[in-house]
Amino acid sequence: NAVDVEAALKAGRHVGRLIVDEKMRRAMVESAVVWAQSPVRMENVVDRVNHDGWFVERVAAPLGVVAFVFEGRPNVCVDAAGVLRSGNTCVFRIGSDALGTAKAILEECLRPALLETGLPEDAVVLVESVERSAGLALFGDTRVSLAVARGSGQAVRDLGFVARSRGIAVSLHGTGGAWMLVGERFSPE
Repeated sequence: NAVDVEAALKAGRHVGRLIVDEKMRRAMVESAVVWAQSPVRMENVVDRVNHDGWFVERVAAPLGVVAFVFEGRPNVCVDAAGVLRSGNTCVFRIGSDALGTAKAILEECLRPALLETGLPEDAVVLVESVERSAGLALFGDTRVSLAVARGSGQAVRDLGFVARSRGIAVSLHGTGGAWMLVGERFSPE
């Protein structure tokens, strides 16, 4: 991380969100613990309506491949890996300023944890490219079930456009909006 921070400073970039300090490390651990303790499981029955002699169940099932593109926030590496909890897999691309840090997090933390739990080490994959086109290509890959872009401005909107044009569901953060799916019987309050 120190190498990434030094290079970003030399390039005249802000590094506040890039620095992995003790506070960020604690936040990454807390994020991993939240996912680990989450009651979300693969193929959860989330609702059941009983009728005379039959019933209908609504089942939450894994999406498949969830792709993430985000800027220089190393903590998002751990956040993105949380999709494993619900049976998905994760492919992500991070901005060039944080690529070295992301590689270290993947190699030193995430992959060993995956192997220890019996999951495939490639259940989380980092696209090791500094080219913006790599993010666009990822979001245009129809094997992706959900494309999540975190960042700001036109780049996030462009990524969303590429995914939508290929029929891929998107979640865009940093564009002034967010989304939530809730059942009809939950009040907005």
